[in-house]
Amino acid sequence: MFTSPSVRTRRRVVGGRALGGEQQNSQRQSQEYSQEYSQEALSEASQEQTSVISYNDDDLELAQEPASEGEHTLLRGDRHAVFEVGAMPSAARQLLASSDEVSCGVSDEARFAFVATASTCVVWSFAAGSSAAVHRLAMPDAGEGAGAPSVALVAGVGAGDVGVVAVSGLGHVRYWDRVVFGLGGASQFHSTALALSPTDRCEQIVEASAGLLVVATRSGAVYQLTLLTAQGAAGLDARALSRTAGSRGGVLSRMASLLGGTAGEGGSDDQLVSIARGGRTEIRHSREVYTLTRSRLAKWVVSSAHPERLAYSADLRQMLADSVAQALRSDAELHFHDVAAAGSDVCVLVSAGPSLVVATLRAAHVASEPSVTGLTLLRYTAPHSLPQSGGGRPRLVIPAGGPIMFVAFDQTVVAAALPALGSSFEEAVKLRYGDCVLAATAIDDQQAESCILLACRRAGILRMAATARQVPDSGMVDADTRIGRPQQEQIEQAVFFGSDAARNPLAFAITSDASGLDAPLQAAALRVSHAILDGSSRFVADRLDIGALLRERLRRAHAVAQALADNGLTDKLSPAA
Repeated sequence: MFTSPSVRTRRRVVGGRALGGEQQNSQRQSQEYSQEYSQEALSEASQEQTSVISYNDDDLELAQEPASEGEHTLLRGDRHAVFEVGAMPSAARQLLASSDEVSCGVSDEARFAFVATASTCVVWSFAAGSSAAVHRLAMPDAGEGAGAPSVALVAGVGAGDVGVVAVSGLGHVRYWDRVVFGLGGASQFHSTALALSPTDRCEQIVEASAGLLVVATRSGAVYQLTLLTAQGAAGLDARALSRTAGSRGGVLSRMASLLGGTAGEGGSDDQLVSIARGGRTEIRHSREVYTLTRSRLAKWVVSSAHPERLAYSADLRQMLADSVAQALRSDAELHFHDVAAAGSDVCVLVSAGPSLVVATLRAAHVASEPSVTGLTLLRYTAPHSLPQSGGGRPRLVIPAGGPIMFVAFDQTVVAAALPALGSSFEEAVKLRYGDCVLAATAIDDQQAESCILLACRRAGILRMAATARQVPDSGMVDADTRIGRPQQEQIEQAVFFGSDAARNPLAFAITSDASGLDAPLQAAALRVSHAILDGSSRFVADRLDIGALLRERLRRAHAVAQALADNGLTDKLSPAA
């Protein structure tokens, strides 16, 4: 069932840059969506929805209420749901409007979020609602053309606080060990600088473990940041990771040189795509970190107590070329977009033309190069070419190592099952025109479902949950009923969650691929209408006031016809229907 986080474990959050040029154009062109969402409007709409929504089918095991008192239901399907968690404060909206290049991030553990430009970072607790205080931090290298910094939220010193690490493109680092309760305020921080080459720039940051972060540059160089001194006090130390550090690392690197170079660089034109935290290792206080470039995948083992080591640096393009081409029956050029750990495996998001594939790789042991163990072809196809860097780059998020993965695009978030689950589950949620996803991070402490947090330009902070369990289809005996099940769910969501479009940030599209009359769509629309009118719909709750109950059923039945008309599908139904 879809539940709320009750026990929170330590988790990482890394800010992602946004926004691409297309996102900016979309924002300028959007007229129907020019008004900002207000917290009051979203709250009012969600309260109205939850007052009439009830799930009586015990087999589905869906929660009847939002995950917490501060969450409001925006969408609820058979196997996925979306909740509104918190609004974007006005200070954050102003920053988003003031710059074409920003970074954004959200932390489920700390319940904080941030938006940063080249000069300023605002941090707030989205769990505090409209009363949240906004904290402003001055970024390093706050000059014109500096670009948005890489920012990470870490555990603060003391309960209820949050720490912030900001790295400018030029490699200047600032660390605030406390933001909310610090005596020195925003002006008290630790600072250092990374020894970058003149042509290199810092691009991404990830928290590997408590007090240990890794920064990757455009060329693929990797640096380690340590936030604790030997005495356990807050501090800041930085150093570059060496490919020959440690005894095992040195042996691996020397062998690689002799054998032709699994630990070699990808080439002068190779650039960083993504960096991700992996799993724990057999060495105490150590953690795996993956770096993905446009041609290679590397795995590091980093630690605050032991020397780092480079486990491998594999030619990913050569590794995936044949298997992806065979799966897609196409020789389109491969582009890599993100990497994420899935337990002991590692997954890479790949595009080949409009097709999207998630490749699952597994290494025989810690220092060996991985091999392909599975390919997941997404039904969702990219509407345009996807960038490999910047705000428009899609992000791959795998909460708790699976079994569900999420792929966040500009305006669409896709939830799908990993190959190990043996399921064809895939669901997509789309934001309304003019909105976009700025950041996505995993919630790792959920057991019943997989969850992520999304930071959106206009919708604010959302939580998306998904489960890959099978939904019983009792009573579905004819082909039209089985085929039309996805359309039935689309109609139900449009009627019960999207009927007041001004108050819900999600887009509720009903699709049809039929060239003429669509029998499955017609059957789905009739099933939804009949269930509303006879009171058997799981979305309509019983009421003591018979008049109010009948008016509610009639309003929802009219909404079915309106939803079909809004999607231009009236001609897909017969006149009798």
